[in-house]
Amino acid sequence: MEINYTWEVKNLHRETVDGYVFSVDWILIASSGDYSRSVSGSTKLDRGETLIAYEDLTKDLIYEWVEWYTGKEYFNNIKNTMKSEIEDFYAPKTDSGLPW
Repeated sequence: MEINYTWEVKNLHRETVDGYVFSVDWILIASSGDYSRSVSGSTKLDRGETLIAYEDLTKDLIYEWVEWYTGKEYFNNIKNTMKSEIEDFYAPKTDSGLPW
């Protein structure tokens, strides 16, 4: 079963004086066929010694920052949990009901 993961930046919170981004709202979506699961979060960022101009920020750079602040293991755990939920949806390990 193939599971596709999509990471999206939903919003950036910044100071208007200098463009310092202090928080990132994001969502991670796992999908297989018609079924999907998602986890959203917000990651706070520290002010660095050097700021990158707001208009020069890219999705890839923001992803690197979020991954660094939250830890790669954090996202791996989320992916593993979503993978298990999708697998259970398509091949349940438990059932309920009556035999008659």
